[in-house]
Amino acid sequence: MRDRGRPGRGAQPPAAQGQGNPRPQHDRWFLNPYNFVRYLGKPAAEGLARLLGRMAPPPHDRYVGLNGRITCQVTAETPVFVADSEDVDPVTTATGEKHFKYRFFRYGGRDAIPATTLRGVVRSVFEAVTNSCFSTLECDGIKRLEYRVSEDPQLTPARVVAIDKKGNGTLELLDCRRRAPANSGCGDGQGVLSAGLIRAYSPKVGRYPGGMQERLPNEARCPDGTRVAALIGSQVVPHRDRDGRPNYRYFEIQRILPPSRRHELEPAPAGCEIRYGYLHRTGPNIERKHDERVFFRWDDNDDPERPAIEGIPEDVIVPFANPVREEYNRHIRGYLERREGREAPAAWPKPSSFVAGGHELRPGSLVYCKVEGGQATCLRPVSLPRLPHDSPREKLLPEHLRPCERPKELCPACRLFGWVRGSPDPSSKKTQVAYAGRLRFSHGRMVSEGGKEPLEEIILAILGEPKPTTTPFYLATSGGQPPYRDKDVLYKEGAYRLRGRKFYYHHAGGLNELEYKAQAANGMNRTICGARDTGTTFEFTIDFHNLSAIELGALLWSLQLDKNCVHRLGLGKPLGLGSVSIAVAGLRLLRLRERYVELSAGGGEEAVAGDALPTVVQDYVSAFTAAMAQTYGRPFDELENVRDLRAMLTRERRGRPLIHYPRPPSDEAKWSDAPLPDGRNYEWFVGNKRRQRRGNHYVLPPAEDDKGLPLITRDGRD
Repeated sequence: MRDRGRPGRGAQPPAAQGQGNPRPQHDRWFLNPYNFVRYLGKPAAEGLARLLGRMAPPPHDRYVGLNGRITCQVTAETPVFVADSEDVDPVTTATGEKHFKYRFFRYGGRDAIPATTLRGVVRSVFEAVTNSCFSTLECDGIKRLEYRVSEDPQLTPARVVAIDKKGNGTLELLDCRRRAPANSGCGDGQGVLSAGLIRAYSPKVGRYPGGMQERLPNEARCPDGTRVAALIGSQVVPHRDRDGRPNYRYFEIQRILPPSRRHELEPAPAGCEIRYGYLHRTGPNIERKHDERVFFRWDDNDDPERPAIEGIPEDVIVPFANPVREEYNRHIRGYLERREGREAPAAWPKPSSFVAGGHELRPGSLVYCKVEGGQATCLRPVSLPRLPHDSPREKLLPEHLRPCERPKELCPACRLFGWVRGSPDPSSKKTQVAYAGRLRFSHGRMVSEGGKEPLEEIILAILGEPKPTTTPFYLATSGGQPPYRDKDVLYKEGAYRLRGRKFYYHHAGGLNELEYKAQAANGMNRTICGARDTGTTFEFTIDFHNLSAIELGALLWSLQLDKNCVHRLGLGKPLGLGSVSIAVAGLRLLRLRERYVELSAGGGEEAVAGDALPTVVQDYVSAFTAAMAQTYGRPFDELENVRDLRAMLTRERRGRPLIHYPRPPSDEAKWSDAPLPDGRNYEWFVGNKRRQRRGNHYVLPPAEDDKGLPLITRDGRD
């Protein structure tokens, strides 16, 4: 019986059945370059199933299994490029950006595919088909992923008063709604900002000829966190949106000065009061920004200096523990890591003021805090911040799929390809930390150019980075279904789980140059030199030892896949480059008992070739597929991981839409012809986030049911 919301082959897409992605009234659909191969449950622990579960690997000091060599041929089905790490020097573009050029990998004076690349490609398929561990999963531990909140989390402005030697600290709450004037219109404070606003920048901030200009009033030129005397309007001012409707209310700061110049504010005009506070200046970090914030309390009006902790009312003092401080510092380092290697823009928007090297929480820092049970449980530099997900990523993966940690409990892939402990075992210095694999790959030497010369230089379109915080793509519900209607999809153990293993679609039907070629070089794209065209053939070998028949069968299946499927390798896979077919061209078995006991010619080596080769290969593959069927209680072809692999790597186009990154529709070019010239792909995700708040967003369906996604605007319109 099929899962709800996922039609079978030949059925209409989910939206047509009233489930899944809602289908708009146009044909502007695309296929996302990647999807996920689903995983299976925990394998049984009896019989042949033991070889497909976790167990101790065989020793290296004796021969207890099959030994020999596999010879393989790799044929390019689309242009292929594998970068060489040598002679990679950046060039400077006309705009002053650093741009990198890469050449094809060379070995022995000829183009080749490195053994590490071939090993990684085969291992990724082997892990998926055998339901092995996620060996490359980046475990978060205490450093959880963060998400941008879409609604006000109700954080309170505060100032760090003190931090002791153990890292524990004290906050002074500076919520301007507290004890507001009775006639201010604040009421219970609902809908009123907790900090005052001061006009700091020109309201005409946007993309205008000549760049964006910053206009900061002289009286606001105080460093972030500076104690100020503020002239504050005592009446709440409504802020109105484009339609003229009030969308929030705030206390307006009309002027600020250093405390020593307070006399310049006196006497206060009618409808205004003078209080002390702190300027929280984050800088022109978003377009159209015009205000900065001032943290203040209405009862802070008689001390021009920063009050000592003894002078602060007890009911606004809140402690925080060292783990909260450490989490805040990790959060700030995350900003720094995301900006590492990027140059600060000359025009707006600019990085926030707290995005600076070495910034850490210290006395005097201005923050927003979440208070629970009389303790501050979360600190952030802004009121609409990134907050940590509830759980680290590894917690959303079943234990039998988490990276292997014990040498006597290794998954099939780690036993075959090798294993290194991800984290040290503090309990013992003698604990085994690695196991050498039982496969040795050679470089893939080019044996035929297919009658074609290397391609000329290609400036690739911008390649996207992994976006695991795009949770409607990366997560499924606890029952394994795409989160079609869930408004808040978070890394939360028990509610959601990882979707699966990431793979890139094969771009069947040829490549569109407008999709993978860029018009000009810049700091975000790359140039490749000497990519190999379709028909180019490479050859490599795999030496294996101590393999069981099931392991050898799984390896052979992972190499050849189905006749109608391809592998993906090298640079530019999301753009369609790097599709290759792998064929087993030879198999030599080494019978070691005969080699060392008998004196016959050949020394126990048996070459399988000619008409016998396909039969022998199929016998081993059949042993593997039968073991999988026995282990998981279903025919091999019906397993979800196998179906998804075939759907993503198939040569058949099957009427699928074009494959490219999500992007908004363009009025300047036909949607099927070219991406937007300025590459505003992020706008698709902005629009989808807005749809998510309404419960009608788009998610990735399972790979075998993936019919594509629609182009939408940043407003979420189809």
